[in-house]
Amino acid sequence: MMKIIKTILCLIFAAPLMAQHSSLTSNYLFNLFAINPAYAGQKGALDVTGFYRKQWAGLNGAPETYGAMGHLEIRPKNFGVGIQIQNEKISLFTDTKLSVAFAYKVKLNKKSSLSFGVSPGFQRTVTDWNKLVTTQSGDATFADYRQPQNRFVTGAGTFFTDNKFYVGISAPDLLELNTTNKLLEYNVMAGYVYTVNENLSIKPFTLIRGVKNSPLQFDASVAAYFNQMLGVGLSYRNRESILIFSELLIKKQFKIGYAYDYGIGNLKKFNSGSHEIMLNYFFGRTTNAATPRFF
Repeated sequence: MMKIIKTILCLIFAAPLMAQHSSLTSNYLFNLFAINPAYAGQKGALDVTGFYRKQWAGLNGAPETYGAMGHLEIRPKNFGVGIQIQNEKISLFTDTKLSVAFAYKVKLNKKSSLSFGVSPGFQRTVTDWNKLVTTQSGDATFADYRQPQNRFVTGAGTFFTDNKFYVGISAPDLLELNTTNKLLEYNVMAGYVYTVNENLSIKPFTLIRGVKNSPLQFDASVAAYFNQMLGVGLSYRNRESILIFSELLIKKQFKIGYAYDYGIGNLKKFNSGSHEIMLNYFFGRTTNAATPRFF
């Protein structure tokens, strides 16, 4: 009985998330390319990331997400390209998205630049009614029935940085060919790296997400970086969760990250939090940025 109740709760709370804000993982805490195509190529050499997220652990049918992405700068050096693939399962729903990114960077001076990016992509959502528990065994209404929905979406974004400060705005579904009723969603991100000394840097940063007819969502975060190798941070997502995250840089190329979300919303009694792990490999030795690994 409790398992059925948890499944119903998951469907109730997951449906609005799918209908309003697009899914957001903690991966953006480590990799801004996850939420802004204009970031493509910012690190110069190829940068590849893989991640896995288990949301609302202990809640039957809760979201489970995994994916991979990569981006790099290409000649001439003011161009960037990237690719992302993500699969998300929420109870009866399976959502797969594949997108590519193209960015153009305008150098404003030696330290600052302004980039513009677009990300055309394909998204397929499948509803598998076979997973639904019915009151009558063998109900033909839901037998062998899978309902797919295909969407062609294009996102866009801009990104400004001077190596210590960044600000950007993006819209993950700016243009969708399959519908005329899509509500525009936007992300606004900003952060600053303050160097305390050669062994310690502090980065406060934020993400604001908005969509019409839905409450404004924001993350307020701060991270500390020690010896340019270890980073630990804390984030607050309004009305939803408190996040604790950490990342470890190994030999300036390989990075591993972990994030834990402690829920403060309506589902906190039914789950033990959310877990996410990230693996990143940077194929270059360094970049021209003063703080190349902090954003």
